[in-house]
Amino acid sequence: MPSAKEFMKYKNAFEVLELLLNQNVSRSEISEITGLTRTTVGNIVRTFMKLGFVKEKREKRKNISGAGRKPIPLEIIPSFLHAIGIGILRHQVIGCLINAKGKLLFHEMSPVYKRRDVEEVFKNVTYVIDSLLEKAKKDSLEVKTIGLGIPGPLDPVKGMVLKPPKFSNFENVPLVQMLYDEYKISTWIENDADMAALGEKRYGGGRDMNNLIYIHTSEGVGAGIIIDNHLYRGKIGYSGEVGHLLMKKDDKFIYFEDLYGMDVVVEKAKVEISDDIEKLQDLAERIRNGDEKAKKLVKEIARDFGMLVLSLVHILGIPDVFIGGKYQFLGDTFIKEVREVVNEYGIFGSKVNIQYSHLGDMAIPLGAASHAIFMYLKTLIVMNDQKRVLKEIPEFLYA
Repeated sequence: MPSAKEFMKYKNAFEVLELLLNQNVSRSEISEITGLTRTTVGNIVRTFMKLGFVKEKREKRKNISGAGRKPIPLEIIPSFLHAIGIGILRHQVIGCLINAKGKLLFHEMSPVYKRRDVEEVFKNVTYVIDSLLEKAKKDSLEVKTIGLGIPGPLDPVKGMVLKPPKFSNFENVPLVQMLYDEYKISTWIENDADMAALGEKRYGGGRDMNNLIYIHTSEGVGAGIIIDNHLYRGKIGYSGEVGHLLMKKDDKFIYFEDLYGMDVVVEKAKVEISDDIEKLQDLAERIRNGDEKAKKLVKEIARDFGMLVLSLVHILGIPDVFIGGKYQFLGDTFIKEVREVVNEYGIFGSKVNIQYSHLGDMAIPLGAASHAIFMYLKTLIVMNDQKRVLKEIPEFLYA
């Protein structure tokens, strides 16, 4: 671990780095936003420029008499590195390739799989990565880092998948090491809902928001939380595990996602409406065709989901909420009912803004790629400072 002085130096550098990844700002603007002295900011920026991933964004100046010198904005150099982001869903793997500024260059999907064991998932992850690496090679793009978003619980420092619900034989799986052994590329792993929140913040509907809640829905339900532009993990690293909110059914406690996970909802629809329903899209199609039973079921689900959203808003005081994942297929019927519950029982009234994700299924891989870029650059800063290759990842990189 670094000394207190070193830790503060890294903390300041990482704060400036994150700011530059989000927007083009000048040195003086960085100083104003962060509260750091101009000397400190200048030293940090000089280091970044020496490492080669930051440049001044010089624009053609107009000859305006009496005009003062305009601050020169800084920006991450897009071509400095390229990153692959992977979203590991319970039936499919989705991936993307972006440059250092977050521009989406390529995306790829694996075939749909039914088995959710380590072997099947790993095979599909490598299928997507191989496809993206091949596309990058054709365009002479060097991929320097890989990020993954997968349902938790995880140990991101050790790169371990601990025991995600509804996966087979996934327990203490060293997924990061497995992928590093395969590709020799720095690899990072994080919770899927957290990565979706980060993707929405950096590239989706949350670009201009400092705080947001992202609720990811599939067979599980999880939330990613952004507070003051930072991903909030919590003291023990498991913030946002809303799928484990306790509900009461038949005088027994049951987890929220065991009542309202996508697979459970589909099975409920099969019993109550029609055996032909195989996915949430089928339920939405029936609503469009005027099926009142389907509409009633979706509204019932939405009311309990609205209580979940409202609880998060009341506890966190964050009014901007995105709903992503498979529940987006339920369309207006679902989200209107969620909004109605929040408006009826909430103490914030119309200030709460609930909307579907702007990125859809791409939120997780985009967030994972963005996270990988951030972690790669943080590591580069520390390596340069310590003038040695890091053999293991220091925990303070996640602080």
